[in-house]
Amino acid sequence: MLIYSGLECLQLYLIGHASISQHGEIPQRPLSDHLWKCRDPDEWSSRRQTYQDTSVGCTFATTTQVMLSIADERSIRSKMASAMVSASRLSFSFGSHIGGDAEDVDALPSPVSQNETGTAFGPSLLTSKLDSLLSPTGRLLFEPTVTESSKAILHVMAILRSVRLRSLHHYHGWQADEHEIKEAEDSLRTWMQQDKAVLRTCIWHAASTFRILRSKDRLILYEPFLLLISVLVIRAYCMLAPATNQQNSPDEERAPERIDQLTEKIAIREWIAGDNYSMHLTGVGILLGPRSSLRLLTVLRDMLMAHEKYSPICKALAFSVERAMAGKQPVFREDAE
Repeated sequence: MLIYSGLECLQLYLIGHASISQHGEIPQRPLSDHLWKCRDPDEWSSRRQTYQDTSVGCTFATTTQVMLSIADERSIRSKMASAMVSASRLSFSFGSHIGGDAEDVDALPSPVSQNETGTAFGPSLLTSKLDSLLSPTGRLLFEPTVTESSKAILHVMAILRSVRLRSLHHYHGWQADEHEIKEAEDSLRTWMQQDKAVLRTCIWHAASTFRILRSKDRLILYEPFLLLISVLVIRAYCMLAPATNQQNSPDEERAPERIDQLTEKIAIREWIAGDNYSMHLTGVGILLGPRSSLRLLTVLRDMLMAHEKYSPICKALAFSVERAMAGKQPVFREDAE
């Protein structure tokens, strides 16, 4: 059940299909790897008392439970946004009957814009816990028992709590017309201007995901999507950040920060709070402007093509990336024919 729910969470975040179950409906599972590795009931019984402490780390259970909590957080926001829309419609249609004017609808906040940043609905216990768990200077992303593959998932989950995947896809031309591309560009530029620390945190998460997956011999089922999301975030920064940040902090004489190599908490904290916008990504180079964007897409295509023999997903994404490199809309091969 927990495995299925974890896959449902990935389905929700990576391809936008809503999950059936909620975190609260999933039975609590042991958090110790020693218990997960038991092969029969007798071994389970003998180890249960020893390893029932939930403070003992587990690579799979911990990651899955965090994903389930993030899915719940999104569900809560979606329901609150839906309630706000319903209230707007009631106010517009029956304002005179409920003590208000139809114009009151204009005073209500936009559920779409508020849902993008993930912070507009105020602090909650769930949100604050997730903020702490997925913090670049928190414990979970540096926990030795958490595998690199699990960390890649957590990095991308952290990104998608701050920026909408649809905006990233539309800005880069995936399944979008000219109006949607421009709308996504404006949305991402606004997001980049709103909170420098959030932007720089997402860039660090994306660079860390890129580093983890670039070093792997083989990408498993969902990892090509994680790689794509990390690159889309970095490419959006390359294309849009010069207009929003570079003018405020000229870095011509500064050494570029190797963001994918930031692995010490103090260095990460200082970079996020700093104002050096000159960044370097191993294998790509300096991240600034259209030229670095093309280099980034080239590296992404080469990485995907290296895995396409055993991954149809990598092969399909590589074709789309090649089209983007040529200035064409990134569609799949069957749509282009």
